[in-house]
Amino acid sequence: MGSRADQDPKNLERNLKDTTTKTFFKEWFAPVLMNPVVKILVVMWFFIYICLSMYGCLHLREGLEPINLLVQDSYAIPHYRYLEKYFWNYGAPLQIVVNNAPDLRDRSERRRVQSMVHAFANTKYSIGDDSIQFWLKEMEIYYEKELEMNIVDSEIYGMAEHFFSAKAQDVWNEDVIWEINKQGLYSIRSFRFLVGMKHISKTYYQEEATKTFREVAERYSSYNVTTFSPLWLFTDQYAIVISNTIQNILIALVVMIIIAMLLIPQPLCSVWVAFSIASIDLGVIGFMTLWDVNLDAISMITIIMSIGFSVDYSAHITYGYVISAESTPEQRVKTALGALGWPVTQGAMSTILAVVVLADIPAYMIVTFFKTVSLSIVLGLLHGLVFLPVMLSWFVGGSCVLPSIDDKACFVSHINVVTGQTEYHSSIFGNSRFNSSSLLGDDKTVNESVKNQSGEQNLHNASITGQPEDIREVTETVVQPYGPYGIYLSRNIPTRRSYPRQIKPSPDCISPLAKPSRKLTEANSNPF
Repeated sequence: MGSRADQDPKNLERNLKDTTTKTFFKEWFAPVLMNPVVKILVVMWFFIYICLSMYGCLHLREGLEPINLLVQDSYAIPHYRYLEKYFWNYGAPLQIVVNNAPDLRDRSERRRVQSMVHAFANTKYSIGDDSIQFWLKEMEIYYEKELEMNIVDSEIYGMAEHFFSAKAQDVWNEDVIWEINKQGLYSIRSFRFLVGMKHISKTYYQEEATKTFREVAERYSSYNVTTFSPLWLFTDQYAIVISNTIQNILIALVVMIIIAMLLIPQPLCSVWVAFSIASIDLGVIGFMTLWDVNLDAISMITIIMSIGFSVDYSAHITYGYVISAESTPEQRVKTALGALGWPVTQGAMSTILAVVVLADIPAYMIVTFFKTVSLSIVLGLLHGLVFLPVMLSWFVGGSCVLPSIDDKACFVSHINVVTGQTEYHSSIFGNSRFNSSSLLGDDKTVNESVKNQSGEQNLHNASITGQPEDIREVTETVVQPYGPYGIYLSRNIPTRRSYPRQIKPSPDCISPLAKPSRKLTEANSNPF
């Protein structure tokens, strides 16, 4: 059991049998799609699609809500909702640590510290001065209200020790770190204070609040200020999601362009494959926002995966368009869709059926995977069957088509001094591509009739050794042409041919490939 390779792998019409689906895509779907009015409508729909995608991208929501890590029927969800509504919306504490405390004996430094505390307490996401919890502020109130004393600048550290030792004030002991200074006296090396936050119940507000408080800290860089909240563990991840997503998409696009240029016979058409992939990714990101999916670590992974899903449809249709032997863009689209329209649709349907079972699972991560994969499959199929064929036929035209071959033959001979035989070279030139063969025989003129029996547009090299009348088996090298700018890859196919008659070479025909054998020496060779 097994499969047998097609005799002519690039001849779509020859390899595929006429089926109902092939007839539908070739004789019904493709002609309607190639109608000039329909083409205009498709281009208009494409621009509408791009506009909707851009709208979704502009309203992109970042961040993984912690509640989404729970299953939808979890008993913890109501408690988390109350936490968002009543605690995170108003009153969540923010801790600010001053790692390099200034010399608090300097009154101007104390004023600067108080100015910094005031700045933290009066941002867009701060409650105000009433929410400040600062040991220095409480110490001043303690001495002024309870002891009726003023703060003595030179004795402030001693007064602070007395303040912290008071039983009613020992709660502030954890807010300072003491050290022995150069004079051998105790001083405060670091301290912290707290302010209350508001309006941070949603992740995008939390990310903006993090940025706001860190900007305030940057203004007092000499103090080496650090802000902290348990929410910062999540917001730090939110901040890198967009940059990492863009970076990964660009890397994937570059890799896909390189692979497409290597595998699609015309490099120009591989650019359209990359354009299609970029358009699909734009649509996935935009429409997933409209489908209530945030951009987070989970959706970022599935977006990168969607590139692998989306490239198949565009690459298959483009390759079918390139290798088609038809002369007009419309006919090439018909051939490509007739041969590949149904297989591409089958691939999309099988993938959708594989992930649709995930739609009803009450878990955000799984539903997000289902939504992003479904979007990539649907948009990829839409591009492969509708947008890309129209773009190729309208904007590319014939620039992605393999040229035909002119059957103009020349023959050039030279003597191989190693074997003593005369070697003949024949070349068939046409549109930047050619057929060439090398014949080894006695001192006779040999004709090698290399014909393209199946009509395929390939480059053939044949190497024949022996007497012309005895030649029956030829090893033929079939070279896949990659256009005037591309690469040539070859494979050897054993064939059988006969050469019944002799044709003398044209005296005015000189082949650029008719080079002497590498084993020739300049003294004993006669290439012409």
